[in-house]
Amino acid sequence: LAKVPKPMRVESAHTSTFARTKDGAVNSLGIFVAQEIMRFNKLLKVVNGTLSDLQRGIKGLVVMSASLEKMFNSFLLQKVPQLWSDVAYPSLKPLGSWVTDLVQRVERINDWLVMGPPPVFSISAFFFPQGFLTGVLQAHARQTRTAIDTLVFRTDVVPRDEHEISQPADVGVYITGLFLEGAQWDRAGACLAESTPGVLFSPMPCIWL
Repeated sequence: LAKVPKPMRVESAHTSTFARTKDGAVNSLGIFVAQEIMRFNKLLKVVNGTLSDLQRGIKGLVVMSASLEKMFNSFLLQKVPQLWSDVAYPSLKPLGSWVTDLVQRVERINDWLVMGPPPVFSISAFFFPQGFLTGVLQAHARQTRTAIDTLVFRTDVVPRDEHEISQPADVGVYITGLFLEGAQWDRAGACLAESTPGVLFSPMPCIWL
């Protein structure tokens, strides 16, 4: 229970997180992250609440319901309880890795909330990455006064890792969090290459959208 983050507080937001555009509307990515915070907070409340109930049930302070008993049995099998997966993002990870991943995702979103938009966005940390992509298109459409339905993404692989990028892209965004299966990215040749023997998944460098 101590490892699970508490729900995020929108009141602690950085001024740039929900900055408004010239027409007075909240910027598109600000709307997106607000929706992500709502989804994560709902999940965190369920996780914290059910863990607290389970602890009290084990101590005999409350009656163990059928759902709490199923949750306890899931823990014995290192599986994510159904109570959690029903309100969570799709994931095939076992329980330990799932919790670690949840903590990392929440750290990413909370950093965005309290420090403003990051120079590189981890697309694999989101509940709804499609919403992020739509938000990027909307932001560009507003900046350039272009019809959003005429826009398409162009992608360039940037031969740098996240920690090497300190400034956001002048146009579009940098993303990270993607992996290749059965291949790797050749930075020198800027192309796909055979994977290293024994390595099934390899991380992609940052990508500019």
